[in-house]
Amino acid sequence: MSKEAQINKELKVKNDIVFKELFSKEGNQEFLIDFLSNLLKIKINRIEIYKENELKKHNIYEKSERIDLRVNINEDKIIDIEIQLKDNKNIIERTTKYASDIMSKQLKRGDDYKKIKQVIVITIADYIIWPEYKGYIHKSMMVLEDHRDYELNEYIRYYYIELPKFRIREEKNYEDKVEQWLTFIDDENKEEVEKVMKKNELIKKAKVEFKYYTGDEEVQRMREIEERNYRDKISELAYERDEGKKEGKKEGKKEGKIIGMELGIKKVAKTMLKNGVNINMICKYTNLSKEEVSKIKI
Repeated sequence: MSKEAQINKELKVKNDIVFKELFSKEGNQEFLIDFLSNLLKIKINRIEIYKENELKKHNIYEKSERIDLRVNINEDKIIDIEIQLKDNKNIIERTTKYASDIMSKQLKRGDDYKKIKQVIVITIADYIIWPEYKGYIHKSMMVLEDHRDYELNEYIRYYYIELPKFRIREEKNYEDKVEQWLTFIDDENKEEVEKVMKKNELIKKAKVEFKYYTGDEEVQRMREIEERNYRDKISELAYERDEGKKEGKKEGKKEGKIIGMELGIKKVAKTMLKNGVNINMICKYTNLSKEEVSKIKI
């Protein structure tokens, strides 16, 4: 099997970058409408994908720290969807921060609080979050302790979907739209994907889009761009290190030389962060620790 074919084989719909590209592409809004309207049990009249979150295709194999899909529906809700393939043991903290960031950025100085839109954070996890609880879809909401039937704050809601639990569910309902889309997104059981494609024409269409996006020619092009980007980063790093040495020599002291080199390396790390390069890749090429990289402001 060729290297390109191996790469293509590894790509699934739940790859966070593939998921975002597939569901955010112009003309594919109907996929999101069908999935979200059934998951949230609401009628969606209008959907708008936030342009600032559009994905650059050349990042398909260069993982950034976070790839999310953010949409505005019916002019009164902001939905943030993220695929989580790895358990970093901080999903509650992460999603709380996502919701807080979205909420805090909605209003400008002097705006009326009535303009605040509801924020819904949807996490699709390829790992089990709560092994002690049954069910694969969990909805979180804020209620009063002594009146749990009363929702105190409807402005922020969380949905957590555990794909491993979904796969082993006891009863399977291929007529259910949510199950249909999760089967497609999970992309683990090809026979089940074929079944839901027959049940849902939109999923059948989405499968065609997925095949086009992850086709051999596209994969080869992505690999070439990726390799070129990495070579450029290595060259840039070498250049900045040389500049750092020169800066250190100008100081005329060993300490100055070290400081100069450190400044050059941190400058490279800052550039790489701005370009969305994965933190592990930055550490590899700069010899900086994750803690040092996390302190760099961009």
